[in-house]
Amino acid sequence: MKNIIILGGNSNKNINWVYEMEKMFSNYNIYSLKYDNWYNDKEIDIELELTKLINICNKLDDYIIICKSIGSIITFNGIINNLINPKKVIVLGLPIYMCYSDNIDIKSIVNSCSMKTKIMIIEQKNDPVGSSSDVLKILNDDIKFIEIEGNDHHYNNYLENKKIIDGFIGGYSD
Repeated sequence: MKNIIILGGNSNKNINWVYEMEKMFSNYNIYSLKYDNWYNDKEIDIELELTKLINICNKLDDYIIICKSIGSIITFNGIINNLINPKKVIVLGLPIYMCYSDNIDIKSIVNSCSMKTKIMIIEQKNDPVGSSSDVLKILNDDIKFIEIEGNDHHYNNYLENKKIIDGFIGGYSD
């Protein structure tokens, strides 16, 4: 049995998403990051959440990260700074519009991370924080990209997500 780390998005609406993803991948050792701001009204503290992610990763020999939205930014920060080393990263809903408004060079970050680990991005066609066509424009050819239907940034089509992710992680549990 292998290890999967799950990181959700910024709001407490992601608590259920994390819970459902844990159920979908229950045949793995699951570790989930629960953000402090889910339980209070503060902005997410990316450095604090990255520290929590590093603490989980340091306990594991090998692992895959499944992340949604801001979870991808936390994950990519860890990879780009050589603080974590996942075997693969699966992103659902890369928040490129948020990155643009915060002056984050997401194109450079994601493509640099793809030189260190295998990445797959699943993006809704009309995701309000990054449409599939806009996300695809910033990716290099090393990154596997899957467009799915949708326009809500929820990614709660769990069975479809699991099927796509299982295809990418292949025989990881063997």
